[in-house]
Formats: sequence, structure tokens, C-alpha cells
Amino acid sequence: HLEVSVQAMQDLLDGLLDLSRLDAGNMPVRMGAVDLNGLLDAVRSALQTTAEAKGLRLHIRATTLWGYSDPLLLQRMLLNLLINAIRYTEQGTVLVACRPRNGGRGICIEVRDSGIGIPAEHHEDIFKEFYQLANRAGGRNFGLGLGLNIVQRSAALLGHPLDLRSQTGC
Repeated sequence: HLEVSVQAMQDLLDGLLDLSRLDAGNMPVRMGAVDLNGLLDAVRSALQTTAEAKGLRLHIRATTLWGYSDPLLLQRMLLNLLINAIRYTEQGTVLVACRPRNGGRGICIEVRDSGIGIPAEHHEDIFKEFYQLANRAGGRNFGLGLGLNIVQRSAALLGHPLDLRSQTGC
């Protein structure tokens, strides 16, 4: 229990620090070429054990694509999205794939899961600070409600579009 509590406190502090930097405009951005396959390998290494411990299949499709972004912020965004996908998926697969977009001028990175889905009326709410759709009791196993807000703000800072599509009951 102590380890879980310490990790929850560290997650809270990290999230609040990120939000503070984003609010103050002090989040350093270092745009450059990003080897997406290398980035995805790092994300897989970080989360494979977590997914397997929950009985989920983490499938990350290899890619030869390169992007233009801040590699550290992009990796943190992907980690937040995948942590949520793993957290809210009870069985099945969490998938990450990259594909060209806009005639090859852009790239779409997709995170898909076989979780319960998010009702349409909550699509905007889940990006609010501390908002948690499935954690009304405030349990630490569901995080703190900062990850998706950080993802949304980071995407805006980087000029990357963020799109949510979800269906419930599938």
C-alpha cells in the first residue's frame, strides 16, 4: 500500500508541475524530427508489463514514419493516453498505430482499446482537470484526472490536432 501511495503522490506532483508549466507558458518545446518507431518502442517498454499484468495485449504496430514534434512531450502524451487505455480496459487489446495523413504531409497516431467506451456527453468533460468519468469514489487505481488535460494542453502547445472517437457498449 505504501508503494501505491508514493506512486500516486509522485503522479500528482508530476501532473501538477506539468499543468503549472503549461499555465505559465514555461513548458520547454524542442521541435525536431522524431523517429516514431523508436518512440513507440520506448512506450512499449514502459507499459508492456503493466498491460500484461492486467491480462491485456499491448499491440504497437511498427512504422517507418518520422514526425515533426517535441519527442519528450509527444512521448508523455502517448504514455498518458495509453495509461488511460490500459486502466479502463478490462479485457482485450490496446493498440497504437501510425499512418500518413493529408497526402503524406502529416501523421495520425491512433490509440485504440477494447474498453467500455466514453458516452458522447462526456467527450469534452474528460479533458477537464481532475475529471474522472469512472472514478466517482476517488480510488487511486483510476489515477487523478490530470492525464487527459495534460494531453490536450500539450497537443495545443505543439499544434497537433487531438481527436476523440468512442462508442459505448461495443
